[in-house]
Amino acid sequence: MVEVADPFVSRWSRRDRERYDNLEAAADELARARRVAGAWQRKPGSAYSLQDGTIAAKTISQWGDPVTSTDFLARLDSPATTTWRGLIPSAKALLYLADPWAHDHVQDPDAGLVSVDDAARVAWSLSLDAVAIRSRAAVMADLVAGRAIHFGSAGGSGLRWLSVACGTALPAFQAAVAAGVEPDMWLVDIDRDALGLAAGLADTVGFNGRLSTKRTNIFNPDSMDALRAELVDSGGLAELIDMMGIFEYTGDNLGVDPAGFLKSVWDCLAPGGLLVTGQMRADRPRPDFTTGVIGWPYIELRTPDDLMRIIQTAGIHPDNVELHLPADGVYMIATITKPHKPYQDKRR
Repeated sequence: MVEVADPFVSRWSRRDRERYDNLEAAADELARARRVAGAWQRKPGSAYSLQDGTIAAKTISQWGDPVTSTDFLARLDSPATTTWRGLIPSAKALLYLADPWAHDHVQDPDAGLVSVDDAARVAWSLSLDAVAIRSRAAVMADLVAGRAIHFGSAGGSGLRWLSVACGTALPAFQAAVAAGVEPDMWLVDIDRDALGLAAGLADTVGFNGRLSTKRTNIFNPDSMDALRAELVDSGGLAELIDMMGIFEYTGDNLGVDPAGFLKSVWDCLAPGGLLVTGQMRADRPRPDFTTGVIGWPYIELRTPDDLMRIIQTAGIHPDNVELHLPADGVYMIATITKPHKPYQDKRR
């Protein structure tokens, strides 16, 4: 179990924390009851933009419940949070959770800029998912700090870092800054807007490494093979790979084989390198708030045993894996070290 101090939680009074916690707990319970009763409703939508620009349409009728969303947002009484919810499921939405004080406005496509109100900052600070997103980033930063300096030249300037499904890449930038390294970082994502945001964020957070952005369909094996070849041709495989926000979007919900996807990423890692990935837990608290009230689609929840089975199916020996469990109970973070030689069982 990993304890993570969160300054965005501690800055609010006990009364503020209790009031918001009760509000979120009630919304989660209402969403759960309506889900069990088969009452969730949501219009079909699109899940993923393919590399050629076409859209892979997936029905999301099993995700989200406008009744509980409307009720929660009315009780919260925060125009900024209502506007923010319209950003989901883009990576932009996570920026407000990573730092609730980093923005003064939320962009509404119809109404223009909406000022961030105190109720929004409370929600973005104290929501369980916001706390969990920050805690997984803090754990990753600590793990990277412990390993990154061993790669590349002095100061970590030679470290090759691949961020898969990077989104805005804020956690990766923050981890690099916290670790005191200036890596050669490759950002890989299908979302052109997210990659554009990432380039701007690098300077904001003080990232001083080299930056490359690659718009790639990471779920396409041929695209990942091409990425691996490009890494090799340009200097070598990655010595550090993070994919903190994508693994729960593999599986039946999106028709992506999680073991095959993991293997394609693993093949981009150099021997001796480290892969860090996150996975939302099946036993996490308040899942119906995330998928029902907030309406984040396609999340595949897994147990630690589920995750280890996928890792082994990808051809990775469990002795090379460590699981880290933040105390908030939402995510587990796996660190996987790639051996220099094929695994040999020393017990024989």
